[in-house]
Amino acid sequence: MTTPNEARQLIYAAARDLLTVQLSAEQFVFDSETFEPPHAPDNPDDGAWCRVFVREALSLQSTLGSVENRRFDRQATTYFEIHTPQDFGTAKGDDLVRAIRGAFEGVSIRDAGREVHFTNVQVLELGIEGAEWRVNVLASFWFEERK
Repeated sequence: MTTPNEARQLIYAAARDLLTVQLSAEQFVFDSETFEPPHAPDNPDDGAWCRVFVREALSLQSTLGSVENRRFDRQATTYFEIHTPQDFGTAKGDDLVRAIRGAFEGVSIRDAGREVHFTNVQVLELGIEGAEWRVNVLASFWFEERK
């Protein structure tokens, strides 16, 4: 069984492992962290960055029973906001989308009895926003909590 906070920790650890290969540690941020986006207008690799956050959604009770024996299926989405500098095409953003999709689509993450199961990955190409090209990747997942 997994709590919402444990699910978030598993996902953030997997995202950190993936993004440190694709970007430098200064080029990604988790939801509530302070962050100054990189400014590298001459290089799409140095100017790319990603914000990662999890939002809970639907919760369905899957079993009946006494307290501590009821199971709930929790559904949520991990958002990857990809920002790349304008005027360099979409290659860097596309590389990040492929990496995220490969790391999360149809994958289950397990650690010490906790687990989350990813189902769908959706790509939303938002286009130009200010001086950046924006793409959001939404990775839907579920986990089971007992309470």
